[in-house]
Amino acid sequence: QLCFALSILGNPTVMLWDEPSVGVDVRGQRCLWKAIQAAVRSKERAAVLSTHCLEEAAMCDRVAMLVAGQLRYIGSPEELRRKFGTSYHLEVKPKDAGQGDALNAEILHLFPHAARQERISSLLIYKIPMEDVLPLSQAFSKLEAAKQNLRLEEYSLSLHTLQQV
Repeated sequence: QLCFALSILGNPTVMLWDEPSVGVDVRGQRCLWKAIQAAVRSKERAAVLSTHCLEEAAMCDRVAMLVAGQLRYIGSPEELRRKFGTSYHLEVKPKDAGQGDALNAEILHLFPHAARQERISSLLIYKIPMEDVLPLSQAFSKLEAAKQNLRLEEYSLSLHTLQQV
């Protein structure tokens, strides 16, 4: 944090940061990210940020991804999501862990192209293509009905994050 503070002293036009939030707790990360955004808000400043944290990369205007030392992608975080994040992430947790097979059949009935990604204890995780989910209002109506009929404890439907892409 001290190194970061020193890096923005004197209003430099170019700032270089290597993993600025490593070793910082979650609350500290949020403060640091706000400070980074404030520091680069000016059009007369530029920053280069290297990170493994995709949530941190999401605040950048442009992202370059290296895989085994090779440049594999360059563009905005939104373009990255559009290009590779063509699905939703569904998590469902039944009240009764023994109803996994029935729940899986119902999810496939509601969202025909759903693919179960993993099962963690009683939590089932699916990848659902955009065309199965749109419009969102219908997807949530289906899930609310399933919550009652299949006795779901909870569910979550979201776009894939940069980390998941």
